[in-house]
Amino acid sequence: MTPIFEIFKKAVKVNVDEINKDICKMLSCEIQLDDMSWVKCHNWQEKMVSDIVNSCICKQGETYNVFQTNQYHHGFSYNVLYACGDVYIINMTTHKIRKIRYETTVPKKIEN
Repeated sequence: MTPIFEIFKKAVKVNVDEINKDICKMLSCEIQLDDMSWVKCHNWQEKMVSDIVNSCICKQGETYNVFQTNQYHHGFSYNVLYACGDVYIINMTTHKIRKIRYETTVPKKIEN
């Protein structure tokens, strides 16, 4: 199995400013803790997940996506990896990886 950071290095870099955020809306977004329990994501985490999921829907066929630049929250640097439908938030400062589970509305049709 390929380590997450190897996938991260090879992933397509997404510019957060170019994302169509109207494709689908988040219905639920939870993050897995060290004790394997799930808790609701913070608003900033949910926004990161929503942005990367919407980007991946637009870029159909792209298997692995990350943000082009990290985002800073509470003194730490974060990025998100979308890997074949699975989403991980990565604390780039501590290298801590957290699995995300999410549910969205049905995506709107994409006009080409």
